[in-house]
Parts: sequence; structure tokens; C-alpha cells
Amino acid sequence: MGIRAGVRSFAGDDLPFAPGVNVDLEVDTSFVGGVNATYFLSEMLSMELSADYIPDTDAHFDLMGFEFNMGELSTIPLLLTARIHIPTNSPLSPYIGGGVGWYFNSFDINPTIFVPGANIDLDDSFGYHVCFGIEYFFGDNKNFSLNLDGKYVWTNADFTITAPGVAPFEDDIDLDGWYFAGGFKVYF
Repeated sequence: MGIRAGVRSFAGDDLPFAPGVNVDLEVDTSFVGGVNATYFLSEMLSMELSADYIPDTDAHFDLMGFEFNMGELSTIPLLLTARIHIPTNSPLSPYIGGGVGWYFNSFDINPTIFVPGANIDLDDSFGYHVCFGIEYFFGDNKNFSLNLDGKYVWTNADFTITAPGVAPFEDDIDLDGWYFAGGFKVYF
């Protein structure tokens, strides 16, 4: 069982605004906090289940050089990761791996730039990821560890923009990006 904290950066995306005109979507880098559980199937193979919280993160649209704060993105990733540990005959255990995840997404619009009653509904999404990291084991039975972990995640979420008197606009956005965290674990 463990806890971790880190940062999550988003790669950004382009969305259609009008024929031949795209809007750049940029999401700020955000703090991440979470919990995880790791189970070693063998000395070289472990499985990790993690749940994190990425709090309200500003999302900006850039249209022909004008930037607008569209609102705040929040997400709770629930990730399952298979990790292959590279033997080192030391307390250090580097690893690589990959896995899948479910992302509970929400979006709160900035009411100052939308008409009253407008809403952006962002669906939850499925994704996958690759990871690399290192774990340092210590304690009498090596039942404690410090961990540094990096992941690149790919996930794509559908959204709908609604406003009074206007037809709904539907599309999807890429929420891909890097995820770096450090943590502490206790093994039983």
C-alpha cells in the first residue's frame, strides 16, 4: 500500500471552430495526489492498482492568437499497471511496464465567457499507458520503499457543448500527456 504525489502535464489538442479554422486546446500542468497497491507475482513481475486525483486545472482555448480560459478540468484516473522489474542484486529495482485505465472526467465552464445556461459535458474515458520507474527498498525485511515513476497516458474523451437556442456541438478531445510522481509504500 502506498501514497504518492506528482504532476500531470497535458499534450493539448486542436478542435474545429469553423471550416478551415481550428482552436488550440491547452490544459495547464497540475498537481496529482493518490494511493496505490502493488502486488509482486514474482521477483520480476508486479501489478499495481492506483487511484489518483487531478484537481481543477485551467483549460485554455487559443483562437487566432486570442486566449480564453474555458474552465477547469478535473479527473480521477483509476489505473492498472503491469511492471517488469530489472534484477540488480541491490535495493534498487528499476522497472518498465504498461497498462490500462478508466478516467472519471468532469469540466466546469468559465461562466464569464459563455452565455447563461451554457454547459460543457465531458464524458469519462478509457485509456492506456506505458511507464518506467525505480523503486528503492529498505527496512529490516525490505518492506518499505521509495518510488519514482513516469507514465505517458493516452485517453480520448467525448464532450458536448450546449447553450440555449443553439444546436449542441459534439466532438472529442485528446487528454494525452506525461505523469510524474514520487511515493512511499509499505509491503505486507
